Amino acid sequence: MLLIGMLFLGTFLLTAMPKNIISLPLSAALALSGFGLAFLYFKRDMLTTRPQPRENLFTIKTFSIGVTSGIVTRILLSSIPVVMSLMLQTQLAYEPATVSLILLLFSSGALLSKLGFEPLIKRIGYRKLLLHTTVFTSLCIFAMGAAVQENATIFIGIIAVLLGVLISTLHSAESTLAFSNLSHHTYNNGNNIMTVTQLLSIMVSMALTFLMLRFLTRMESAINLNSFSLLFILLGIGLPICCFIFIHLNEDDGHHFIHGR
Repeated sequence: MLLIGMLFLGTFLLTAMPKNIISLPLSAALALSGFGLAFLYFKRDMLTTRPQPRENLFTIKTFSIGVTSGIVTRILLSSIPVVMSLMLQTQLAYEPATVSLILLLFSSGALLSKLGFEPLIKRIGYRKLLLHTTVFTSLCIFAMGAAVQENATIFIGIIAVLLGVLISTLHSAESTLAFSNLSHHTYNNGNNIMTVTQLLSIMVSMALTFLMLRFLTRMESAINLNSFSLLFILLGIGLPICCFIFIHLNEDDGHHFIHGR
């Protein structure tokens, strides 16, 4: 209950404050309430008897890389389905049926990735999969920006499927990598950390995305590109940062977990 309350207040403030929906005194009161809930949550969590301190988990390389990269990729990519929906309805003025079809293609790609993830990770390992998937995802995001600028409906649909596959594969690889070297004693701690960081990353992603879109809208006339294309270009530039995280992995990291040993 403390965690849900903290996340709810954080999400509400990140969404409402940039739009001046609530007054400054009320924002300050809600922010203090959120910090109070966070303090109570972590105080209670620290007083709970644990076989291994939480801080030790970040000395496990695979866990540290999985969590860190998960934060970065979710901040950059979590808002893409929402941005696509908004873009198709406002910028491109597509019919509701067309918008629904393209979003369905994105979701179908995400589901399709689950079928191929296990054989793929067994074949090439975490390091190669994460590096290659990050690069291809970045290229697809660039392609989406170009397709939006040219209003190429067919290409937008094709890229939506590819993005669904690639983003889902990237998140699956990061999550399973993080748990690959955890024991029965550290699994619960690791799961708590993963849950909190994923939720916070998604909240930050949504809040920052709409702030960025409002900023980019003012630059459309100067650059002669629409705000959505500019946003996709920025996301495509930022995503390869994750490669600097993944290069610290060895080829055999997570090998025993992949092959069930």
